Amino acid sequence: MLRHTEELADVDRRYARQVLAGLDYRAALAHFTALWMEARRLNPEFPTAWLRALDADLELARVLNGLPRRS
Repeated sequence: MLRHTEELADVDRRYARQVLAGLDYRAALAHFTALWMEARRLNPEFPTAWLRALDADLELARVLNGLPRRS
């Protein structure tokens, strides 16, 4: 997981300004599709892998909020 830093925020701002600002709908869709395919290539279980990781986070939130554990 990436930690939010000022450097990361700068990269995001530059990317949005230089790459995304001038895209029309078709170009933006092609860009999104390429990013989605790259994510699938890097992690074949994407996008379902985060659902398994979410269970632990939800259980922790339940405990921290004083709710009973889910059985």
